[in-house]
Parts: sequence; structure tokens; C-alpha cells
Amino acid sequence: MRRILVDSDVLIGVLRNNERAITLLDTLSEDSLVACSALTVLEIQLGVRKGEEEKTNQLLDTLNVIALGEAEANLAGKIIRENRWKGITVDFADAGIAATCLLHGYELLTFNIRHFQQLGVPLLS
Repeated sequence: MRRILVDSDVLIGVLRNNERAITLLDTLSEDSLVACSALTVLEIQLGVRKGEEEKTNQLLDTLNVIALGEAEANLAGKIIRENRWKGITVDFADAGIAATCLLHGYELLTFNIRHFQQLGVPLLS
């Protein structure tokens, strides 16, 4: 079974009726495990517009949500630290999402391909 972690930019696109985002989610195989990080839920909930709460919650309810635990936090810290040494700034959420993918064998579905490529995250092709 293919494991796919959906990034917040794709989910926000779906909520904003972006055709590209909707098509990407619709084309995922039914035998795939589609999930998002708890950090993605946080990012999405921070940006919910008035009147979008129900639609947002309905979309998030369709996904498995992967918690950020100690192992993910440790790897995320390492990702941030090692990239800082290279002069690259990585925020907490992106590092946590990258760590989740790397530790649990998820491919990331994102529009931010270049950013996550430099973190060594397997991307959905």
C-alpha cells in the first residue's frame, strides 16, 4: 500500500477550489493510505476563514492524521540544525512533516517540491 502525506498547500488549494489541487487529490489511488501531519492540521486551522469551518473540518476528517511524537521531533530538530549549518532556514512545521515522511515511509504530496527535495523527502511523482 502506498503511503501519501498531503501537505497544507495542497489541502488549502482544495479548500479554495484550485483545480490542480482537487485533481491531485482525486487521482490518488483508492489503495493508498492518505494522511496528513498533525502540524498540517494546525497550519490549516490557523488560516480558516469565517464560514469555512465546516468545509475545512469535513476535508480534514477524510484524512488519517499522523501525530508528531518524540522520534519525529528529534529528527525534525536534526533537520533544522543541519540545514541551518548550510545557511538554509527550515521552519518547525516543514521539518516535522519531513521527519514524518522519512520515519514512516510516506511520499509527500506538495506544491513546494524544491523546498522538500532539499530536505531529502520522497515526493509523490
